[in-house]
Amino acid sequence: MGCGPAVNVDFYGVVQDQSAYIVKASVRNLATGEIVSYYLRPVIKDFISIGHGMCSGAFALEKGKNFSVVFTLMDASGNTANWTGKAISFTAPAISG
Repeated sequence: MGCGPAVNVDFYGVVQDQSAYIVKASVRNLATGEIVSYYLRPVIKDFISIGHGMCSGAFALEKGKNFSVVFTLMDASGNTANWTGKAISFTAPAISG
């Protein structure tokens, strides 16, 4: 028996830092107000994937539910850059199966 389908929403943003960095993603379920935060390491420069794989992951995105996300960057020296804009709203993708 498999674990289930992977569900991800991808985000792209230009990071102007030459050192390695991690991204703290804080995802809010807009129906419940629950916030889940997790530190992610970009696999591809300036690209973050929010969600979960087939068997595990940081964010349980239920199909069709509405969420918002804000990001905080931390470079290799521990310097942080907090989110200054509005949260980005998104809807978890509907998946077959």
